[in-house]
Amino acid sequence: MLIDLAIAAYFTLVPATLNFGVVPVGSMAVRTVTVLNNSDETISDIQAGGLPISFQIMNHCIAALEPGESCTIDIAFRPFADGIERTAMRVTSSSGRMNVSVFAQAD
Repeated sequence: MLIDLAIAAYFTLVPATLNFGVVPVGSMAVRTVTVLNNSDETISDIQAGGLPISFQIMNHCIAALEPGESCTIDIAFRPFADGIERTAMRVTSSSGRMNVSVFAQAD
């Protein structure tokens, strides 16, 4: 029997939802998510992923975060064709995992 246990995260993602609005095909829009360590422990190994190919992640969280510190992750949306994207970016660290909801429309 497999049991999926969610790992509690000791960090906050701001904002929790990214809305790119309408982005013309062939152009690019960038949004930023801030990772805030709101625990009493140092967190490390912050990784971001899980987005489709029309998104690109630039993770600036390369160092460990002491309590109260923050770092940023930039997400670029470069659509290849018309359509709507509803997805989520997964952020993991030594202290847990969280998701950021992502919405974008290409026109």
